[in-house]
Amino acid sequence: YWHSRTRLTEAGANAPMALALGEAQVAWLKQTLQESTARYKLVFTHDAARWDDAFHQLMVQAGVTMVFHGHDQVFAHQVRDDVVYQ
Repeated sequence: YWHSRTRLTEAGANAPMALALGEAQVAWLKQTLQESTARYKLVFTHDAARWDDAFHQLMVQAGVTMVFHGHDQVFAHQVRDDVVYQ
């Protein structure tokens, strides 16, 4: 769990992702994904759909296969730049 009192407008380009995870966790996620040689890269998160393009670009650059997010109470499926959001 991470909480910040920083306003979204003050947080910079990676604001939603950085505020949701904290800078240390964002750095860990980037490093882990970029160093992985796994054939399939699966990311599990609570609510990826609300994060901005910084999160999506990280998924694309790291070659993530699929992002599972559990916030939605209905079935949701989206493919964006070959990354499946489920």
